[in-house]
This record gives sequence, C-alpha cells and structure tokens, in this order.
Amino acid sequence: MEEKKLLHQELVKSFFLAFKRLSLYSADHPLSKEILSSLFRMFETLLKEGEGILIAIGLSANQLSVNKEILDKSVSGVLDIYNKLKGLKIDGIDISKGLTLAELVAFIQAMAKGGSIDAGKEVAMPTVLKDGSAHIKIKKFRYEKLEEGQKVVDANALGGGLGPGSGPGLGPGLGPGAGDGSGPPGGGLGPGLGPGLGPGLGPGLGGLDLKDVSTDIREFLTGKSNDITARMEVVFEELDQNVTKVTDAVIESAKEAGDFEGVIKKFISWLSKRVAPVLVEKKKDPSKFIQKLFDSFQNEEVTTHFANAQEVIEECADEIKIAMVEEAYASHKASPRKWINAAVKILYDEEDQQRLLPKFTERMVAKGITQEEVSAFTKKVETELAKDEEVTISKKKLQKLMKVSERYDR
Repeated sequence: MEEKKLLHQELVKSFFLAFKRLSLYSADHPLSKEILSSLFRMFETLLKEGEGILIAIGLSANQLSVNKEILDKSVSGVLDIYNKLKGLKIDGIDISKGLTLAELVAFIQAMAKGGSIDAGKEVAMPTVLKDGSAHIKIKKFRYEKLEEGQKVVDANALGGGLGPGSGPGLGPGLGPGAGDGSGPPGGGLGPGLGPGLGPGLGPGLGGLDLKDVSTDIREFLTGKSNDITARMEVVFEELDQNVTKVTDAVIESAKEAGDFEGVIKKFISWLSKRVAPVLVEKKKDPSKFIQKLFDSFQNEEVTTHFANAQEVIEECADEIKIAMVEEAYASHKASPRKWINAAVKILYDEEDQQRLLPKFTERMVAKGITQEEVSAFTKKVETELAKDEEVTISKKKLQKLMKVSERYDR
C-alpha cells in the first residue's frame, strides 16, 4: 500500500513539473522535452499494470485523489494541480491505455493556457479541456456526504450505471450501481468500477526500486541500461543519506569505463535533469548538499586514477548549480519571492555569483529566452544577494573571531 502511494506521489510531482514547464516554455524546448518524456514513460508503465488512471480533486480542500489514494498538499505539486483543476472547473482526469505522447503534451499545454488572461481578456477554454481526447476523459463529479463516510458519484451516472466498458476499476466498489449500464437511477460506481485498477500499481512497479540504487547507477553509467530506473526521489534520498555509496558507484563505473570525465558528466547530466528540481524543493540550502556530494569525490583514489579529476569535479559542480538556478527561473513567475530566495541560496558564494550568473544568462539566451527576461531575473537575484543582513552572534564567539582577525592583521 505504501509503495503504491509513493508511485502516485511521484506521478503527481512529475505531472506538476511538466505543467509548470509548459507554462513557461514550448513543448519543443529542451527543458520541456525531458520532463514530458519522463512523465509519459511513467504513465505508460502504470497503464500497463492497470485499466486506467483517475486523477481527481479530493473530497476535502487542497487534496488530490489518484486511483482513490488521497494525497494532501504536503506532496509537491498537489496544491498547484488542485487549484488549476478547480479554476478550470475540472473535477477529474481519466487516463486510459493507448495514451500517446502527443495526446499527453496537447492536454498539458491546454492546462497551461486554459483560464489565462491575454491583453485583459480571458483566453477561450481549449476544446480538449472540455471534451477530452481519445484516451483522456474529463470527469465531472457530484459529492455526497453519507452517514458512513463519503463517496464520489460520476455526474454521467446519475440516470443509470456507467455504461458498457467501465469494467474493473477503482477499487472495492463505491456504490450499488450495476456498472454495465443497467444500474438503477442514481446508481453509483458499483461493481463495474470494482477491484481492477489497484492490482499491479504497487508491487508490480515497486520492483523498479527494489534494485540497489548503486547497482542501478553503475548499470546506467557503464551503458548496460539506458536509464536509472529508480525514481528520482529514491536517488535523492540515497544521495542525502549515503552519499559515499553513490560516489563509490560512480568511481567504480569510471574505472570500468576508463573515463572519469565522461562517466561523471553523464551522472551529473542525469542529476541536473531529474534530481535538481527535487533538490531545490526539498533542501533549505541546496548548495551545501551539492558541496557534500562533490567533497565526497575528493579522495586519493580519484586523484590517483584520474589526473584531471579536480578540474572535472569543479566543472560538474558548476553544472548542477546552474541547473538548479534554471529550476528557480522556470518556477519564479508562479511564486517570485520563494524562487528568488532559492536562487540566492544556490548562489550565496560571491565567487559562484561572478562565475555562474554570466554562464546562466548565456545558456538561457541560447535556449530562446530573451536577454530582457533573463536580465530581469538575475537583477532581482543580485539585489537580494547584495543585501547585508544583520546576524546575531554571542559575545564569546565574537571575541574569538576578533582574536583570529588580529593574528592576520599583524
């Protein structure tokens, strides 16, 4: 059960990240393609294990339901998707087998544009948000509170069952309707939506994370697999709790390949695309996390085997910091203060600011963002960085610092 919930959380996070990307960039933008492909693969895998996926607003405020699994706003992305669906007057999205990447992209693009304002006028609601598509159905629900609890009733079912093809579905059955189109008036989600969607979503996909993360990383870095199959949240936790084990896996992969630079850059590229968004969200000080990661490569074994290791490590540290600033940029329009502060934490070191802000600007302009847009963002970051905040220090610590300073002043 817990495994299934983690899968649903990951799906919501990835769905939100894709929606957020397309709110700022086109679907063809490099920053969009990776997350859209990753999200589609996740849907594909989940759909193979069940009949469909229903993402719906919860019975309580600020909650989402994914195949009856309730996720609250503590899960990244839940609150944003909840608010967007409410704003679009959509109560649920029913996704079925056969979903195509183009179909998914079109729907997320429509979500990003739907309900927005252009030149003072509300943009017309995209057709796909009203009528759905071949494998994405728009759901409207009626909510009822019962003595024993609560239930969700499909508005389309109020005159009978859910019609042919409802088949096995959302769990143990939520009402007395027949589910085959023959239910009595007012029938609910009955046996027709019985035990089908649940099986397989937990242990079936959970096996992806049963493999040791270090082994997973080594197989990817040495070319034995095309991707790290563990969810990015799992890799993040391993980096956070057992960074040396991850470092050892990278080093051993580099020894096997005979190419430290190629292997570590491949790993950092994967981290930049998959883990950087989680890192910026989860860590109050992401720079310390990055420093801890790259400090773990500072050992005699690395410098002995690979002559240019130090230079490569520093280059890769810069790369992932820039990736995190990109994440802050991609998100700052939705919550300016939060994400400007995130960028400030990433670039708190003065040398990092001088070195990385020009590289960040150059990269964003190369990706199609106007110089004016990037400059507006970096100016806000620089303004915050320039603030000299007062800090509290004890008298004893101040005396120690003054003594240290006096030694160097002589």
